[in-house]
Amino acid sequence: MTRLATENTRRAALLESQRRLLDRIASGAPLHETLEMLVELIEQQASGMRAAVLLADSGQQQLRFVAAPSIPEDYKVGIEPYLRIAPDMGSCGTAAFLRQPVYTRDTATDPLWENCGQIAVRNGLRAIWSTPILSDGNIVLGTFAMYYGEPRLPVEEHIQLIDMATQMARVAIEAKGDDEMLRMVFEGASTGMLITDLAGKIVRTNQAFAKMLGYTPAELHGKSIVDIVQGEDSEAVTRELLSLSRQEIGAIDTIAARTAGSCGARPHGVAA
Repeated sequence: MTRLATENTRRAALLESQRRLLDRIASGAPLHETLEMLVELIEQQASGMRAAVLLADSGQQQLRFVAAPSIPEDYKVGIEPYLRIAPDMGSCGTAAFLRQPVYTRDTATDPLWENCGQIAVRNGLRAIWSTPILSDGNIVLGTFAMYYGEPRLPVEEHIQLIDMATQMARVAIEAKGDDEMLRMVFEGASTGMLITDLAGKIVRTNQAFAKMLGYTPAELHGKSIVDIVQGEDSEAVTRELLSLSRQEIGAIDTIAARTAGSCGARPHGVAA
């Protein structure tokens, strides 16, 4: 196989990986599962390499492992005190603090690893390259790290994988954050709110809406709007609610497409 053919095959594999991840994000899968899938897909692209995603806490003070299936537990436990977002905190803490990549060629000799290099070395992690995952507002969401068992620095192939991984991780983290914020607003609203499908069947209501009608949210699930709106205004209310539901679905699709567009692809499996 020629070098060009090999490169085309690799690019096709990356695009397919990107598509599968966007499907996962659009489906609302748990964040840690999506990020573990990302890590595994990246590891498949480079022999001998291990990877991990770490998330920043809400105070922008500390990192924690959220997806690191191939990283030894001894390392994850031992390195925890050195995952502060601060200078001279190994590769990840320093990368998050500087908001730029930190490529450690050898954890046994790099000054950033003076106080914790033995933890990496005893776990067979000599080269550690960390890249911050930044939001559009330059907030540190976490880091993406690559690990090798021998001293080395990244080549162009690695940089391409790192770029893809950090972009996809950002999309997944921000999408899940938006979902959680919307859920909190929906559940805690004092105003009655509901979500329906295109046929007018109730998918979800908040407590305030259910209380207004004398139901529980569980009792309303699956009912038609026609089932709960009675009297002379039933037809008008039904038309209005169906119109609003269609507008909402269109808005969700627009947001999903815009989010995925930052990675150069449109999400599959999102209702148009």
